[in-house]
Amino acid sequence: MNIDLIFALVFYGLLLLFFFTHRSRFEVQGGFFALYRTKLGLKSMDKIAKKMPRLVNFLGTTGIVVGFAGMLLMVYFLFIGAYGVLVGKEPILSPVLPGVKIAAGLPELGFWHWVISIFIVAVIHEFSHGVLARRYDVKVKSSGFAFLGPILAAFVEPDEKVMMKRKKKEQLAIFAAGSFSNVVLGIIFLLITGLLAGAAYSTLDFNGVKVNGFEENSVLEKSGMQLGEVIRSVNGVEIKTSDSLTGILKSMKPGDEISIVTDKGTYNVVAEEHPVSKGRAYLGISISPMGYKQEYKEKYGDFWLNGLFWVYLLCWWIYTISLGIGIFNLVPLGPVDGGRMLLVSLNKFMDEKKAKKVWTYISVFVLLLIFINLLPWIIKLLMFIAQPFIG
Repeated sequence: MNIDLIFALVFYGLLLLFFFTHRSRFEVQGGFFALYRTKLGLKSMDKIAKKMPRLVNFLGTTGIVVGFAGMLLMVYFLFIGAYGVLVGKEPILSPVLPGVKIAAGLPELGFWHWVISIFIVAVIHEFSHGVLARRYDVKVKSSGFAFLGPILAAFVEPDEKVMMKRKKKEQLAIFAAGSFSNVVLGIIFLLITGLLAGAAYSTLDFNGVKVNGFEENSVLEKSGMQLGEVIRSVNGVEIKTSDSLTGILKSMKPGDEISIVTDKGTYNVVAEEHPVSKGRAYLGISISPMGYKQEYKEKYGDFWLNGLFWVYLLCWWIYTISLGIGIFNLVPLGPVDGGRMLLVSLNKFMDEKKAKKVWTYISVFVLLLIFINLLPWIIKLLMFIAQPFIG
Protein backbone atom coordinates (compact mmCIF):
# COMPACT_ATOMS: atom_id res chain seq x y z
CA MET A 1 0.00 0.00 0.00
CA ASN A 2 1.19 3.53 -0.77
CA ILE A 3 2.83 5.05 2.33
CA ASP A 4 1.20 8.45 1.64
CA LEU A 5 -2.21 6.76 1.65
CA ILE A 6 -1.47 5.25 5.07
CA PHE A 7 -0.40 8.66 6.41
CA ALA A 8 -3.57 10.24 4.97
CA LEU A 9 -5.84 7.62 6.56
CA VAL A 10 -4.17 8.03 9.98
CA PHE A 11 -4.17 11.85 9.74
CA TYR A 12 -7.81 12.16 8.73
CA GLY A 13 -8.79 9.48 11.23
CA LEU A 14 -7.29 11.60 14.02
CA LEU A 15 -9.00 14.74 12.67
CA LEU A 16 -12.36 12.95 12.61
CA LEU A 17 -11.77 11.79 16.17
CA PHE A 18 -11.01 15.39 17.18
CA PHE A 19 -14.12 16.60 15.34
CA PHE A 20 -16.47 14.16 17.09
CA THR A 21 -14.93 14.67 20.55
CA HIS A 22 -15.16 18.49 20.17
CA ARG A 23 -18.35 18.62 18.09
CA SER A 24 -19.86 21.43 20.14
CA ARG A 25 -16.92 23.74 19.28
CA PHE A 26 -17.35 23.32 15.52
CA GLU A 27 -19.68 25.32 13.31
CA VAL A 28 -20.69 23.40 10.18
CA GLN A 29 -21.82 25.44 7.18
CA GLY A 30 -23.46 23.91 4.12
CA GLY A 31 -22.85 20.41 5.38
CA PHE A 32 -19.17 20.26 4.36
CA PHE A 33 -17.43 23.41 5.68
CA ALA A 34 -16.48 23.05 9.36
CA LEU A 35 -14.97 25.93 11.40
CA TYR A 36 -13.22 25.66 14.75
CA ARG A 37 -12.93 29.09 16.39
CA THR A 38 -10.09 30.02 18.75
CA LYS A 39 -8.35 33.15 20.04
CA LEU A 40 -4.90 31.99 18.91
CA GLY A 41 -2.67 34.74 17.55
CA LEU A 42 -5.05 37.62 18.27
CA LYS A 43 -2.74 39.26 20.83
CA SER A 44 0.23 38.92 18.46
CA MET A 45 -1.73 40.56 15.63
CA ASP A 46 -2.58 43.47 17.89
CA LYS A 47 0.99 43.81 19.17
CA ILE A 48 2.54 43.92 15.67
CA ALA A 49 -0.07 46.39 14.41
CA LYS A 50 0.47 48.78 17.33
CA LYS A 51 4.26 48.53 17.69
CA MET A 52 5.15 48.86 13.97
CA PRO A 53 2.43 51.09 12.47
CA ARG A 54 4.65 52.68 9.78
CA LEU A 55 5.96 49.35 8.56
CA VAL A 56 2.45 47.86 8.53
CA ASN A 57 1.14 50.90 6.61
CA PHE A 58 3.93 50.55 4.04
CA LEU A 59 3.28 46.84 3.62
CA GLY A 60 -0.46 47.50 3.34
CA THR A 61 0.04 50.03 0.54
CA THR A 62 2.54 47.79 -1.25
CA GLY A 63 0.09 44.90 -0.88
CA ILE A 64 -2.61 46.88 -2.70
CA VAL A 65 -0.29 47.53 -5.68
CA VAL A 66 0.85 43.89 -5.76
CA GLY A 67 -2.77 42.79 -5.33
CA PHE A 68 -4.09 44.59 -8.40
CA ALA A 69 -1.03 43.54 -10.44
CA GLY A 70 -1.64 39.94 -9.39
CA MET A 71 -5.32 40.26 -10.29
CA LEU A 72 -4.47 41.33 -13.84
CA LEU A 73 -1.84 38.59 -14.09
CA MET A 74 -4.30 35.91 -12.98
CA VAL A 75 -6.96 37.03 -15.46
CA TYR A 76 -4.33 36.94 -18.23
CA PHE A 77 -3.24 33.42 -17.25
CA LEU A 78 -6.85 32.24 -17.05
CA PHE A 79 -7.46 33.55 -20.59
CA ILE A 80 -4.31 31.89 -21.92
CA GLY A 81 -5.04 28.66 -20.04
CA ALA A 82 -8.67 28.48 -21.17
CA TYR A 83 -7.67 29.07 -24.80
CA GLY A 84 -4.99 26.36 -24.49
CA VAL A 85 -7.46 23.81 -23.10
CA LEU A 86 -9.99 24.57 -25.86
CA VAL A 87 -7.34 23.98 -28.59
CA GLY A 88 -6.07 20.79 -26.94
CA LYS A 89 -2.98 21.98 -25.05
CA GLU A 90 -1.96 20.92 -21.56
CA PRO A 91 -3.74 22.88 -18.77
CA ILE A 92 -1.69 25.49 -16.91
CA LEU A 93 -4.01 25.46 -13.87
CA SER A 94 -3.89 22.42 -11.63
CA PRO A 95 -5.35 21.31 -8.30
CA VAL A 96 -2.58 21.20 -5.69
CA LEU A 97 -3.31 17.86 -4.06
CA PRO A 98 -1.02 15.01 -2.96
CA GLY A 99 -0.61 12.34 -5.62
CA VAL A 100 -1.80 14.64 -8.44
CA LYS A 101 0.85 15.14 -11.12
CA ILE A 102 0.82 18.92 -11.53
CA ALA A 103 3.01 19.20 -14.63
CA ALA A 104 5.56 17.27 -16.60
CA GLY A 105 8.97 17.34 -14.94
CA LEU A 106 7.75 18.50 -11.52
CA PRO A 107 8.05 16.22 -8.47
CA GLU A 108 4.95 14.55 -7.10
CA LEU A 109 3.51 16.26 -4.03
CA GLY A 110 3.77 13.99 -0.98
CA PHE A 111 1.09 13.96 1.70
CA TRP A 112 3.17 15.50 4.53
CA HIS A 113 4.70 18.08 2.24
CA TRP A 114 1.14 19.06 1.30
CA VAL A 115 -0.17 19.21 4.88
CA ILE A 116 2.78 21.19 6.25
CA SER A 117 2.90 23.58 3.27
CA ILE A 118 -0.84 24.29 3.35
CA PHE A 119 -0.72 24.86 7.12
CA ILE A 120 2.18 27.36 6.92
CA VAL A 121 0.77 29.19 3.90
CA ALA A 122 -2.74 29.42 5.36
CA VAL A 123 -1.58 30.60 8.79
CA ILE A 124 0.64 33.34 7.31
CA HIS A 125 -2.16 34.40 4.94
CA GLU A 126 -4.81 34.75 7.63
CA PHE A 127 -2.47 36.21 10.26
CA SER A 128 -1.58 39.00 7.80
CA HIS A 129 -5.27 39.81 7.29
CA GLY A 130 -5.57 40.07 11.06
CA VAL A 131 -2.57 42.37 11.48
CA LEU A 132 -3.87 44.85 8.87
CA ALA A 133 -7.36 44.70 10.38
CA ARG A 134 -6.00 45.61 13.81
CA ARG A 135 -3.84 48.38 12.30
CA TYR A 136 -7.06 50.09 11.18
CA ASP A 137 -8.87 49.37 14.47
CA VAL A 138 -11.07 46.61 13.10
CA LYS A 139 -11.78 44.06 15.80
CA VAL A 140 -10.74 40.47 15.01
CA LYS A 141 -13.37 38.37 16.75
CA SER A 142 -11.69 35.00 16.34
CA SER A 143 -9.14 32.91 14.49
CA GLY A 144 -9.09 29.21 13.84
CA PHE A 145 -8.86 26.37 11.38
CA ALA A 146 -11.42 24.84 9.07
CA PHE A 147 -12.10 21.88 6.80
CA LEU A 148 -13.52 22.29 3.33
CA GLY A 149 -14.27 18.60 2.93
CA PRO A 150 -10.79 17.00 3.21
CA ILE A 151 -8.97 20.26 2.42
CA LEU A 152 -7.42 22.12 5.36
CA ALA A 153 -7.87 25.87 5.81
CA ALA A 154 -7.34 28.63 8.34
CA PHE A 155 -9.29 31.82 8.97
CA VAL A 156 -9.54 35.06 10.92
CA GLU A 157 -12.89 36.69 11.58
CA PRO A 158 -12.76 40.50 11.52
CA ASP A 159 -15.83 42.55 12.40
CA GLU A 160 -17.30 43.03 8.91
CA LYS A 161 -19.61 45.88 9.88
CA VAL A 162 -16.74 47.92 11.31
CA MET A 163 -14.47 47.07 8.38
CA MET A 164 -17.02 48.28 5.82
CA LYS A 165 -17.00 51.70 7.54
CA ARG A 166 -13.26 52.14 7.08
CA LYS A 167 -11.70 54.09 4.20
CA LYS A 168 -11.60 52.20 0.91
CA LYS A 169 -7.80 52.20 0.90
CA GLU A 170 -7.79 50.60 4.34
CA GLN A 171 -10.29 47.95 3.24
CA LEU A 172 -8.14 47.19 0.17
CA ALA A 173 -5.05 46.87 2.36
CA ILE A 174 -6.81 44.36 4.64
CA PHE A 175 -8.06 42.25 1.72
CA ALA A 176 -4.70 42.32 -0.11
CA ALA A 177 -2.61 41.49 2.96
CA GLY A 178 -3.01 37.71 2.83
CA SER A 179 -1.98 37.28 -0.79
CA PHE A 180 0.86 39.79 -0.48
CA SER A 181 2.26 37.92 2.53
CA ASN A 182 2.11 34.67 0.54
CA VAL A 183 4.08 36.25 -2.31
CA VAL A 184 6.73 37.46 0.17
CA LEU A 185 6.79 34.04 1.87
CA GLY A 186 7.21 32.37 -1.52
CA ILE A 187 10.21 34.57 -2.38
CA ILE A 188 11.81 33.86 1.02
CA PHE A 189 11.45 30.11 0.56
CA LEU A 190 12.74 30.34 -3.01
CA LEU A 191 15.96 31.80 -1.56
CA ILE A 192 16.06 29.11 1.14
CA THR A 193 15.53 26.43 -1.51
CA GLY A 194 18.46 27.80 -3.50
CA LEU A 195 20.74 27.62 -0.45
CA LEU A 196 19.61 24.09 0.41
CA ALA A 197 20.06 22.98 -3.21
CA GLY A 198 23.77 23.70 -3.03
CA ALA A 199 24.13 21.71 0.20
CA ALA A 200 21.97 18.84 -1.05
CA TYR A 201 23.55 18.42 -4.46
CA SER A 202 27.10 18.54 -3.09
CA THR A 203 26.36 15.16 -1.47
CA LEU A 204 25.28 13.46 -4.69
CA ASP A 205 27.23 10.94 -6.73
CA PHE A 206 26.43 11.75 -10.35
CA ASN A 207 26.65 8.35 -12.03
CA GLY A 208 23.21 8.02 -13.58
CA VAL A 209 19.62 9.01 -12.88
CA LYS A 210 17.03 6.91 -11.10
CA VAL A 211 13.50 6.53 -12.48
CA ASN A 212 11.05 7.68 -9.80
CA GLY A 213 7.78 7.73 -11.73
CA PHE A 214 6.03 7.44 -15.07
CA GLU A 215 3.42 9.57 -16.78
CA GLU A 216 0.33 7.48 -17.44
CA ASN A 217 0.63 5.58 -20.77
CA SER A 218 4.03 7.12 -21.52
CA VAL A 219 6.38 5.25 -23.87
CA LEU A 220 8.70 4.17 -21.06
CA GLU A 221 5.85 2.98 -18.87
CA LYS A 222 4.69 0.77 -21.76
CA SER A 223 8.26 -0.37 -22.50
CA GLY A 224 8.41 -2.47 -19.34
CA MET A 225 10.94 -0.27 -17.51
CA GLN A 226 10.46 -0.44 -13.73
CA LEU A 227 10.61 2.16 -10.98
CA GLY A 228 14.04 2.38 -9.39
CA GLU A 229 16.03 1.48 -12.52
CA VAL A 230 19.05 3.70 -13.14
CA ILE A 231 19.51 5.16 -16.62
CA ARG A 232 23.17 4.85 -17.66
CA SER A 233 23.12 5.92 -21.32
CA VAL A 234 20.84 7.15 -24.13
CA ASN A 235 21.75 6.33 -27.74
CA GLY A 236 25.26 5.51 -26.59
CA VAL A 237 25.77 8.80 -24.74
CA GLU A 238 26.66 8.37 -21.04
CA ILE A 239 24.10 9.84 -18.63
CA LYS A 240 25.44 11.08 -15.31
CA THR A 241 22.96 13.81 -14.29
CA SER A 242 19.41 14.92 -15.02
CA ASP A 243 20.91 17.81 -17.03
CA SER A 244 22.73 15.41 -19.34
CA LEU A 245 19.48 13.50 -19.97
CA THR A 246 17.57 16.73 -20.60
CA GLY A 247 20.33 17.93 -22.91
CA ILE A 248 20.24 14.89 -25.16
CA LEU A 249 16.42 14.96 -25.32
CA LYS A 250 16.56 18.61 -26.46
CA SER A 251 18.53 17.50 -29.51
CA MET A 252 15.86 14.95 -30.46
CA LYS A 253 12.43 15.28 -32.00
CA PRO A 254 9.14 13.40 -31.55
CA GLY A 255 9.24 10.16 -33.54
CA ASP A 256 12.99 9.62 -33.12
CA GLU A 257 14.09 6.13 -32.07
CA ILE A 258 15.79 6.10 -28.67
CA SER A 259 17.84 3.32 -27.09
CA ILE A 260 18.02 3.58 -23.31
CA VAL A 261 20.40 1.46 -21.24
CA THR A 262 19.71 1.07 -17.52
CA ASP A 263 21.27 -1.03 -14.80
CA LYS A 264 18.61 -3.66 -15.55
CA GLY A 265 18.47 -3.79 -19.34
CA THR A 266 18.01 -2.00 -22.65
CA TYR A 267 14.79 -0.39 -23.89
CA ASN A 268 14.18 0.74 -27.47
CA VAL A 269 11.35 3.26 -27.78
CA VAL A 270 10.04 6.00 -30.06
CA ALA A 271 9.98 9.48 -28.51
CA GLU A 272 6.65 11.24 -27.96
CA GLU A 273 6.04 14.98 -28.25
CA HIS A 274 6.48 17.06 -25.10
CA PRO A 275 3.02 18.13 -23.82
CA VAL A 276 4.15 21.73 -23.24
CA SER A 277 7.19 22.35 -25.47
CA LYS A 278 5.94 21.33 -28.90
CA GLY A 279 8.54 19.81 -31.19
CA ARG A 280 10.62 18.39 -28.32
CA ALA A 281 11.13 14.72 -27.54
CA TYR A 282 9.49 13.43 -24.37
CA LEU A 283 9.83 10.19 -22.40
CA GLY A 284 7.24 10.79 -19.66
CA ILE A 285 9.31 9.98 -16.56
CA SER A 286 10.37 11.73 -13.37
CA ILE A 287 13.96 11.18 -12.28
CA SER A 288 16.42 11.91 -9.50
CA PRO A 289 20.22 11.57 -9.09
CA MET A 290 21.35 8.02 -8.49
CA GLY A 291 22.90 8.10 -5.02
CA TYR A 292 25.17 9.75 -2.47
CA LYS A 293 28.93 10.10 -2.47
CA GLN A 294 30.58 7.39 -0.37
CA GLU A 295 32.27 9.87 2.02
CA TYR A 296 28.92 11.48 2.81
CA LYS A 297 27.23 8.10 3.30
CA GLU A 298 29.93 7.05 5.74
CA LYS A 299 29.80 10.34 7.63
CA TYR A 300 26.04 10.98 7.79
CA GLY A 301 24.23 7.84 6.65
CA ASP A 302 21.26 7.52 4.31
CA PHE A 303 18.73 8.64 6.95
CA TRP A 304 20.20 12.14 7.39
CA LEU A 305 20.96 12.56 3.69
CA ASN A 306 17.40 11.58 2.75
CA GLY A 307 16.20 13.98 5.44
CA LEU A 308 18.16 16.82 3.85
CA PHE A 309 16.45 16.20 0.51
CA TRP A 310 13.06 15.89 2.24
CA VAL A 311 13.54 19.34 3.81
CA TYR A 312 14.76 20.75 0.50
CA LEU A 313 11.64 19.45 -1.26
CA LEU A 314 9.42 20.78 1.56
CA CYS A 315 10.89 24.28 1.12
CA TRP A 316 10.40 24.01 -2.64
CA TRP A 317 6.72 23.10 -2.16
CA ILE A 318 6.17 25.91 0.35
CA TYR A 319 7.58 28.33 -2.23
CA THR A 320 5.45 26.88 -5.03
CA ILE A 321 2.19 26.61 -3.06
CA SER A 322 2.62 29.99 -1.36
CA LEU A 323 3.04 31.81 -4.66
CA GLY A 324 0.26 29.79 -6.29
CA ILE A 325 -2.30 30.31 -3.53
CA GLY A 326 -1.30 33.94 -3.02
CA ILE A 327 -1.77 34.89 -6.67
CA PHE A 328 -4.84 32.70 -7.20
CA ASN A 329 -6.57 34.40 -4.26
CA LEU A 330 -6.36 37.63 -6.25
CA VAL A 331 -8.74 36.47 -9.00
CA PRO A 332 -11.69 38.90 -9.26
CA LEU A 333 -14.15 36.27 -8.10
CA GLY A 334 -16.91 36.51 -5.50
CA PRO A 335 -15.80 36.18 -1.88
CA VAL A 336 -12.04 35.58 -2.39
CA ASP A 337 -9.59 38.43 -1.70
CA GLY A 338 -9.42 39.63 -5.31
CA GLY A 339 -13.19 39.65 -5.61
CA ARG A 340 -13.58 41.73 -2.49
CA MET A 341 -10.91 44.17 -3.68
CA LEU A 342 -12.75 44.51 -6.98
CA LEU A 343 -16.08 45.23 -5.26
CA VAL A 344 -14.54 47.92 -3.04
CA SER A 345 -12.99 49.54 -6.12
CA LEU A 346 -16.23 49.44 -8.11
CA ASN A 347 -18.10 51.06 -5.22
CA LYS A 348 -15.75 54.03 -5.54
CA PHE A 349 -16.80 54.72 -9.15
CA MET A 350 -20.50 53.79 -9.19
CA ASP A 351 -23.46 53.33 -6.86
CA GLU A 352 -23.64 50.19 -4.76
CA LYS A 353 -26.40 48.48 -6.78
CA LYS A 354 -24.65 48.92 -10.12
CA ALA A 355 -21.29 47.95 -8.63
CA LYS A 356 -22.76 44.71 -7.28
CA LYS A 357 -24.23 43.89 -10.70
CA VAL A 358 -20.93 44.51 -12.54
CA TRP A 359 -19.07 42.55 -9.84
CA THR A 360 -21.46 39.61 -10.29
CA TYR A 361 -21.01 39.55 -14.08
CA ILE A 362 -17.22 39.61 -13.75
CA SER A 363 -17.29 36.87 -11.09
CA VAL A 364 -19.42 34.59 -13.25
CA PHE A 365 -17.15 35.14 -16.25
CA VAL A 366 -14.01 34.41 -14.19
CA LEU A 367 -15.67 31.31 -12.73
CA LEU A 368 -16.31 30.11 -16.30
CA LEU A 369 -12.63 30.65 -17.16
CA ILE A 370 -11.57 28.65 -14.09
CA PHE A 371 -14.00 25.86 -15.02
CA ILE A 372 -12.53 25.65 -18.54
CA ASN A 373 -8.99 25.60 -17.13
CA LEU A 374 -9.89 22.76 -14.75
CA LEU A 375 -11.99 20.85 -17.30
CA PRO A 376 -9.26 18.26 -18.12
CA TRP A 377 -8.91 17.50 -14.39
CA ILE A 378 -12.69 17.31 -13.95
CA ILE A 379 -12.91 14.86 -16.85
CA LYS A 380 -10.08 12.76 -15.35
CA LEU A 381 -11.90 12.70 -12.00
CA LEU A 382 -15.20 11.68 -13.61
CA MET A 383 -13.46 8.95 -15.63
CA PHE A 384 -11.77 7.68 -12.46
CA ILE A 385 -15.12 7.55 -10.62
CA ALA A 386 -16.87 5.90 -13.59
CA GLN A 387 -14.11 3.35 -14.28
CA PRO A 388 -15.47 0.61 -11.98
CA PHE A 389 -18.88 0.89 -13.66
CA ILE A 390 -17.67 0.91 -17.28
CA GLY A 391 -14.63 -1.25 -16.80
